[in-house]
Amino acid sequence: MYKGLVALLFDFLFSVLLVSAIALLIMPSVSLGRVYGYALPVQMSDSDSVQLSDRVLYPRTMPKSGVRRSYDGIDISKYQGIIEWKQLAADTCIQVLYMRATKSNDYVDPVYEFNLTEAHKYGFKVGSYHFLTSLASVDEQFALFLKTAEPRRQDLVPMLDVEPVYLYKWNRQQLQDSVAKFVSLMQKHYHCRPMIYSSRNFYNHMLAPRFDSYILYIAFYNRYEPVIIGDSGHNLWQFTERGHVKGIQGYVDLCRFTNGTKLRDITIRP
Repeated sequence: MYKGLVALLFDFLFSVLLVSAIALLIMPSVSLGRVYGYALPVQMSDSDSVQLSDRVLYPRTMPKSGVRRSYDGIDISKYQGIIEWKQLAADTCIQVLYMRATKSNDYVDPVYEFNLTEAHKYGFKVGSYHFLTSLASVDEQFALFLKTAEPRRQDLVPMLDVEPVYLYKWNRQQLQDSVAKFVSLMQKHYHCRPMIYSSRNFYNHMLAPRFDSYILYIAFYNRYEPVIIGDSGHNLWQFTERGHVKGIQGYVDLCRFTNGTKLRDITIRP
């Protein structure tokens, strides 16, 4: 019996060492891929859509030292659940509030209308965004967005959310042409230059430098600000996906203004 236990223990230790050795062999190649930004777009749910290389390499929460902890805004969707708007309105850091209105050509966020009404009731400056996909034409997607996010009810410039999720049917050129058409329609109907949201790596590899002149909202979960190809800068930086604010249970994305951007620069209605 004693010999049997020793054999089992030996087998267990050998398995642990083998797994550890394999992990050490794999890790260098994974790290290099992340450092040099060669992560490929993958299909994920829209609640987990920031590109992996911008999400995994760095901590999901802000470091304990060396970083300004304040924030200037949040973005929300159905995933934030029922919001206690009175509590949220007491947060003096929040200058910017973006909410998802639509996705593709057939999906309206189920809490968009309620959140929009409540946000205005409590005095927030509100902007709306569309989650772009390659599953429907740009014209069909924009028609839904325009119908849902009425221009007269918007305080901030409209935003186009461009992430790897559901864009797999387009190559780089097709993606850029689709984005160009969508933001052109936004500019025509909302009478302002819209904002483009994307992760740092995805923007640099798939969109830059064609859209560098637009207002850019860049997701990059790091203690340092993202660097955009061409050094064109960016206007908002989503620095964490795991923020906490009073009035919202669970996590919420936090952003801050960058490169001298002010609230007035993205406001379309006083």
